[in-house]
Amino acid sequence: MLRFCAALLLLLTLASAVQAENVVGPSNAILCNKIAIQEVGFTTATILVPAVAGQTIFICGWNVTNTGVNATVLFTSGTFGAANCDTGTKKLSPSFTVSSNSPNQDHTLNAGSSSNLSQAVCVTSSAVTVSVLLWYSQF
Repeated sequence: MLRFCAALLLLLTLASAVQAENVVGPSNAILCNKIAIQEVGFTTATILVPAVAGQTIFICGWNVTNTGVNATVLFTSGTFGAANCDTGTKKLSPSFTVSSNSPNQDHTLNAGSSSNLSQAVCVTSSAVTVSVLLWYSQF
């Protein structure tokens, strides 16, 4: 009986260890170790982080400020066709409004979105009074 209990205990221990190895989602968090800054003066898609062949850009967040009237801002990724980020475009954020008295910030420790492989990250603003800081990693 003692052998049976020891075998059962061993079996249960091994079964739970095997189940613990199953991970849902990526097992390695991607941390952001770089920043990109775009000063005021842009209203078309502007490259914030240039593309590097074979690499992906991972976004941890942004801080967008505005010194003028309400502006709409959008982050995208893509390649250059006739303009910045106009080919293979992927939205990295919803369009959001930034007023002069309330900056927009979304920043986490780990990456929450990413560009497609070998694509740049661009920012578009509806007003020239917007400044952007982006936290990212690229590899």
